[in-house]
Amino acid sequence: MESTRSSTATPGLQARLLVLAALAILAFQVAGFHSLRHDDAFITFRYGQNLANGNGLVFNPGERSMASTAPAHALLSAAGYALVGKQRLPSVMSALGCLGWLAQAAAVFFMLRRALGDRGAGFAALGIAFGAAWSHRFVALETNLVMACVLWAIVAALASRWLAVAALVALAGLLRPDAYLVALPLGAACVWNLRAAAWRPAALGLALSAPWYLFAAAWFGSLLPNSLANKVGTVALLDQAYRIANYLGTNFFTRTISLEIEESLRIASHPPGLVAGATWLLAAAGAVGLIRRQRALWLPALCLLLYLVAYLMFRMEIGFEWHLYPALLFVTIFALSALALAAESLPAGRGWSIAGSLLLVTIASGFLLRTAHYAQVHERGFWFGARDAAYREVADYLFVRARPGDVVAANEVGTIAYYAEAPMLDLLGLVTPLPEEVAERLGPRLRWVIDLPAYSGRPRPDAVLLAESESIHTDELHPPGRDRFSAAVLVWNAQP
Repeated sequence: MESTRSSTATPGLQARLLVLAALAILAFQVAGFHSLRHDDAFITFRYGQNLANGNGLVFNPGERSMASTAPAHALLSAAGYALVGKQRLPSVMSALGCLGWLAQAAAVFFMLRRALGDRGAGFAALGIAFGAAWSHRFVALETNLVMACVLWAIVAALASRWLAVAALVALAGLLRPDAYLVALPLGAACVWNLRAAAWRPAALGLALSAPWYLFAAAWFGSLLPNSLANKVGTVALLDQAYRIANYLGTNFFTRTISLEIEESLRIASHPPGLVAGATWLLAAAGAVGLIRRQRALWLPALCLLLYLVAYLMFRMEIGFEWHLYPALLFVTIFALSALALAAESLPAGRGWSIAGSLLLVTIASGFLLRTAHYAQVHERGFWFGARDAAYREVADYLFVRARPGDVVAANEVGTIAYYAEAPMLDLLGLVTPLPEEVAERLGPRLRWVIDLPAYSGRPRPDAVLLAESESIHTDELHPPGRDRFSAAVLVWNAQP
């Protein structure tokens, strides 16, 4: 009787320990990255802000142009805005991104458990939770929530829970449309498994997805966001292949990734190097090993292939790195799986088993240290905290001085529009279709122009305000030779 009680108590104790460990990891993630900021995330927050304030799902009140590629994230931000207000919303959304990050790690464990066992699957899950795929870099965006839905959809498919698959794929696609790519392999598996009965999950997925697209067609007059049209087809095919291979390949073994345009162009002129090649070989070995152990794991491998084909077709600038995250995540999962399989292949014996476990713990700890370092420095990063600080100062200036109806023009409009609550003209055309024509129509209403030395070179001498971040001391997070992020405010079409 005593031994029976002990054996039944052990699983319960293990479950409690796992929950506590998950909560501790989530606390670390939120504490380190609730303040991480992306200007593009504020484009989505601006839609949520206007919706919560009764202006409709728009970036500028009265202008029905869809610039966010994340409609469900915009709806989440509207609910968050109504609950916590303007100042707290960005941190809440980053915390939700951390929750999506942890959910991915949990999905990885259940996805790989049958093939790798508890130790191997646990190592891969910890690797993702500790930042092996750089998930922390994107918590402000919808990216982590999207991939949490995608990975859990794969887990549901492995368990033949097809209605759950349909619901999760629909939600992932509403968070970001490129997630619908996974509907192809998962849908094929569903048809193979259910035959004629596959219409039920298909109907559920369609019923959950269709309302948004019907609304988008009626409200915006288009099913595709304007920002997508301005990002696609900007890079030559061979250059894009080199960039993708290097970006996805160098992440796993290196501490940082440079996203400067000059560096991106340099990378594009060379085939993948040894580090990138090693990562791709490791990922390929992991994928093959997993499929040999469990044939159904062709699903994540095919998902990765589809994402790679899509990136090559769309040919977007590598600087929009969050669009590459799904492929980066799958490459990392397969590379981690290869390491777990290697540890498992060590000779039999307790000593070798302990050595294998220590090796995996050491590797996971390395990812944790890399992520902890990023948590300490991202608030001084040129394109992260430094940019956000300068934009917040500009927004505060405009919030007080801009007159009702004044329009502000800038190359990046998300953060400034959100905090200044002013209508914006996006000079890059991601938010504003045909910005030159719109500028001509605005006339004297276009009163403010934000000059960004990061784009234009030196600030204009006639600037009203020069907003600068504090000096940056993190070499890996800012372009060489730039120790501050600055923004100059110019008065345009000044009226007495």
